[in-house]
Amino acid sequence: MDRCATIMEARKSTLFELSKEIKSEFPQNVKPLENQVAGHSFKDGCSTIGMLKDEEGYVFKPINKPELGRREVLFYETVMNSELEVIKELKQFVPEYLGTVELAVNGTNAQFLKLRNATRGYQKPCVMDVKIGRQTWEPGAPVSKQQREQAKYTQCKQQCGFCIPGFHVYNTKSGTTEKYGKDFGKNLSKENIPEVLTKFLNSASEQSKSVGEEMLEQLNRILSWWQYQRIYHIYSSSLLLTYDAEILRTPSDLPLCSSVRVILIDFAHVFPANNTLDLNYLNGLDSFVQIFSSVVNKL
Repeated sequence: MDRCATIMEARKSTLFELSKEIKSEFPQNVKPLENQVAGHSFKDGCSTIGMLKDEEGYVFKPINKPELGRREVLFYETVMNSELEVIKELKQFVPEYLGTVELAVNGTNAQFLKLRNATRGYQKPCVMDVKIGRQTWEPGAPVSKQQREQAKYTQCKQQCGFCIPGFHVYNTKSGTTEKYGKDFGKNLSKENIPEVLTKFLNSASEQSKSVGEEMLEQLNRILSWWQYQRIYHIYSSSLLLTYDAEILRTPSDLPLCSSVRVILIDFAHVFPANNTLDLNYLNGLDSFVQIFSSVVNKL
């Protein structure tokens, strides 16, 4: 190997070591959220800041774009403090918001939303992200963005009014966690969505029907809210379906709702409804609930 090649290899090695060091630079007792199923994560590269979690049951969502961050902060602050009954009802369906914090990550100070972790206390977390709506771009978005969004998960969004960017499930038969990302989600259609939901619910377990029924009850409460609220139109937002697979293996005396949680997440594209129903979200949510209900009834 000549001198030039030797120097290049040395630099490559040094950069690799630096990259490893950068990836591991997190505040004490804080680490990447290992069951993040959609959105930008640390796996996308050392320059990408993804979701974090701490040991006290909170997650930290990075504010990567100031304008979108301000919009999401305003939404959470409104929901947490509003006296309007319709918004107070919404509060039970979104993560508890504890303000914004600044954390040093990869040698850079970054702003995060601090939210209650939906999987807190879970031993074997199963998580599914379901993005709701055929339209996932905000009003007034440039044509280029509309075209990019239309090209994502096209088949599932057009057929069902929602898509599944990813999910993790702890397989109780194999004892391993199976992870399915956006490449898997892009190939989903109305025909194979029931099979995916059946897999997510660990259908081979005798307790899977009970878990599905609890999840369906929570979904129907959320649907009831969307059927009458005329405050918000929300785009590119998701349902987060979660449960602890440990309850499928070890029965508990605790109520199922402590191990099964469905919440709404991602509020960077929230706009006034001007006293109209959000049919884009409502129709997609209704479609998902119908399919999910059919799956649960067959367990």
